[in-house]
Amino acid sequence: MKRAALLLVIVTVLYVATSVEAEKDLYKILGVPRNVDEKTLKKTFRKLSLQYHPDKNPGNDEAQRKYQEITEAYDVLSDAEKRRAYDRSGMDGVQQHTARQQQGGGGGNPFGDMMFDFGGFKVHFGGQGGMQEQEKRGPDSRVSLELTLEEIYNGKVLEALYRKQTVCHSCKRSKTTVSEEEILIDVERGVPNGHEIVFENGGDEIPDGVAGNLIFTVQSTTHETFTRDGNNLKMTKHISLLEALTGYNFKVKHLDGRSVTIDSKGVTTPFLVRRISGEGMPIYGRPGSFGDLFIELVIDFPTKISPEQGRLLRDALG
Repeated sequence: MKRAALLLVIVTVLYVATSVEAEKDLYKILGVPRNVDEKTLKKTFRKLSLQYHPDKNPGNDEAQRKYQEITEAYDVLSDAEKRRAYDRSGMDGVQQHTARQQQGGGGGNPFGDMMFDFGGFKVHFGGQGGMQEQEKRGPDSRVSLELTLEEIYNGKVLEALYRKQTVCHSCKRSKTTVSEEEILIDVERGVPNGHEIVFENGGDEIPDGVAGNLIFTVQSTTHETFTRDGNNLKMTKHISLLEALTGYNFKVKHLDGRSVTIDSKGVTTPFLVRRISGEGMPIYGRPGSFGDLFIELVIDFPTKISPEQGRLLRDALG
């Protein structure tokens, strides 16, 4: 009987050890040490999320799986309470912590831990039945992000150093100081003018409150060839009278470096606008979709012609 009980204990221990070993290590998924600080954790996650984001890896199932993995890992490790639960008991501890949170601790507010918005006045219902106003937060920091049409067309990850106010716990005279933080700005393809890229709680910090948001507003700069009109591009091309009458062929250097050939063998009438389908801007949020390119053809008439040229034209066109 004792041997059977001992065998059962050994099997149980081996099973638990195997389960723990098989469980994915969230720190290894993100490639950070177990004592990683919050700032490094956030910076690492941003780099990985940009690298494996589905929009940057269309049709790549492995990248999509990796993106889901790092997102789930960061969701746990970026939450102080979840991280402590994970460090103690692995994912089982996280699940138990989440279950307790959903139960609201019992005996409190029947609605659990929820936030309601009553006509702009936000009220927080805590799991213990308490009721309080939303936590004080700092002002949002807004920055105009000027981008070339090439950067918007192709997408880009920008690295920037941002100076912000941070809470200083060791400062004697002031409760805040100014520090620099390196941030990665993910400019997705086709982002419209006025689009806001928001870093939640990335703005100035305030004592006894939460930081405001850091908000970048996209603005495209003037381009020498193209003008942006929503998802479409517009341009003007001058052609000679001879080209207008007999046809033309020219090339346009596109925003991704391609050379697009535009030609016609027919007659071009004044004020004609040609529409080239699919050669506009990438449509934001719709991978693989593009607007159109509109080319206004301006005919350059000669300022004078010789009598002989006039006679030849009358013979040809009369």
